[in-house]
Amino acid sequence: MREADYDLMELVVVRLGSSDCPQEKEELFQFLTALFYPHRADFRERMERYIDFGSNPELEKEVADMTGLGWSILEEGRTKGKAEDILDLLADLGSIPAELSRRICAEEDAEKLRRWLKLAARADSVEQFAERM
Repeated sequence: MREADYDLMELVVVRLGSSDCPQEKEELFQFLTALFYPHRADFRERMERYIDFGSNPELEKEVADMTGLGWSILEEGRTKGKAEDILDLLADLGSIPAELSRRICAEEDAEKLRRWLKLAARADSVEQFAERM
């Protein structure tokens, strides 16, 4: 993992112990699952089981921000993955010029990356890909 990504990573360790109440363990697991996956469509619904958002406008705003953050992190990962896939396909065709590699990695438009991925899969050479993109 790159050092620049450390701020996106946190570690949580939960010792469930030897409780005779499996329902408590399941509830904790459900809460942590909801908390760590804010991009899920049911995030708000799951969290409302534990937190009353309506009584705290500041908390309401944070939930909206957190949900947006979860989606943006997910989309960023998909974008990076597409760029890496394009570069992998092109590497099979030959040497990739540094400028072309930078351009692909810098692209944030998911639709453009999707088109480039298809183009890379059909290209006969890196040069052909570069000309058609």
